[in-house]
Amino acid sequence: MTRAFEALLADIRSAFDAYPNLARFCPIPDDLRATSVSAFDHPAARLMLADPMDDAVLPDLRDHLKAASPHAKWRETYKGTAASPDFLARFACYCIVGAGGAWISDHWAAYVVYMPPDLDYPRHEHPAEEIYFIVAGRAEFAQGSEPYHTAEAGSIVYHSSGTPHATRTTDHSMLALVFWRNHFETAPVWSSDAVFT
Repeated sequence: MTRAFEALLADIRSAFDAYPNLARFCPIPDDLRATSVSAFDHPAARLMLADPMDDAVLPDLRDHLKAASPHAKWRETYKGTAASPDFLARFACYCIVGAGGAWISDHWAAYVVYMPPDLDYPRHEHPAEEIYFIVAGRAEFAQGSEPYHTAEAGSIVYHSSGTPHATRTTDHSMLALVFWRNHFETAPVWSSDAVFT
């Protein structure tokens, strides 16, 4: 366990104190068990590290998300699917709690998602309920048949179980903590109406 992950967990606890709706969705579990992380780099990680993200609502959290990056196992969730080469090269995600993360829990999983400007995360779905807590930047979100809406730093966006949803960035990047509860062991899949650009 690196100090970077320990500092990151402390910042997540502080975020839950500052934003009570996070705890209403998924209180920090009391069964966190430390595991070893096999670091795996990803090109998008360097984009995240180079982005100042000056509008972060919790600057220490932003900094520790970056500090943990070199020690993280960056995910390739959509490798081998219909995802575009641009998406695969620029979409960044690593696990904090869950498979490949620094801890495991029977109650929820926690991830970091970074999207640089002008990136489309097409419609996808998963059995887990999900929230995005936007630490810095902004993005547009759509769920089901609803139109896109913009969420900025400090916002919390909820996605219900099994409902297709999409995220896109335009002129700003987005850094988010993402939490899953219920059925979080099942990976996301592209929705049947996903459009790849």
